[in-house]
Amino acid sequence: MSYLFGLAGFLGGLARWFIRETEKRQAERFASLERLMRDASDKGSRLEREVLEFKVEVPARYVRRDEFIHYQQVVESRLDAIYQKLETIQLRQVAGG
Repeated sequence: MSYLFGLAGFLGGLARWFIRETEKRQAERFASLERLMRDASDKGSRLEREVLEFKVEVPARYVRRDEFIHYQQVVESRLDAIYQKLETIQLRQVAGG
């Protein structure tokens, strides 16, 4: 009978130890998951900040396609006007001289 109580005590102690180890492992996993979530949140915040900075920086650094086309047309029309003036000057020189 005392062996039976001893065996029951041993099994109870073994069960308590197993439960404690399991709880300890779960606590470690939860702590690890919390660290990962915190790191992911920090990375997300940093990425969001970089995107916002990029949005602010883009208009200062880049020209939209339609604006570029407009400016290109303005430059080309001015070059055409200069070419016409030079051509007129050349024709006057040929006719006059």
